[in-house]
Amino acid sequence: MQELIVKNSDVALYTKVHGNSSNPILLFLHGYPDCSKTWDSQVEVLKNDYCVVCFDMRGVGRSTSSDKRDAYRINHLLSDIEAIINAVVGHDGKYT
Repeated sequence: MQELIVKNSDVALYTKVHGNSSNPILLFLHGYPDCSKTWDSQVEVLKNDYCVVCFDMRGVGRSTSSDKRDAYRINHLLSDIEAIINAVVGHDGKYT
């Protein structure tokens, strides 16, 4: 497993990448107030055949919170997801 901190706007997103980056990538998203640990059982089963990516959404787990009033609206959450994808999937299909 590789641990990454992905910065997006004013938050730092704790990210875990499991498995081989040459395998198809699965990105797991949790709801609130859960964290990426929600997916631990699924990761164990899938990490040999997939590159499994889990991260703590802003404000939970090991990710930081935003002080901005509107920071938890869907446009910011989608921006976080995009930042994770960009950090994990490079132009050659490998994570950085």
